Amino acid sequence: DIVSAALADLAGAALEASLAVARSRVSGTGPGTFPREQVAATRFAIIAMGKTGVRELNYVSDVDVIFVGGTADEEVVSEARAIDIGTRLAVQTMRGISGPEIEPPLWEV
Repeated sequence: DIVSAALADLAGAALEASLAVARSRVSGTGPGTFPREQVAATRFAIIAMGKTGVRELNYVSDVDVIFVGGTADEEVVSEARAIDIGTRLAVQTMRGISGPEIEPPLWEV
């Protein structure tokens, strides 16, 4: 169905945008942030599952995803530190999608 596929594509775009904001929020020199080069060296993927993954999302669907993280360069960021960064990226990404921001929440992640 065209509508279901479009909704899944919108969910994917919203996740990409939220991840971009999350990367910005966790990168820096302030408290609770990680050095920018470590965040850049952290591999992070969002894998769509369920109705999202098969592009059959509907208006009441949850957006089911799996977050996967690791290091792209052990000399810049250790695997353990990359997992910490990935965890923070996942939390911030979910918060951007399903938490109250300027706009109301989009989907339950």
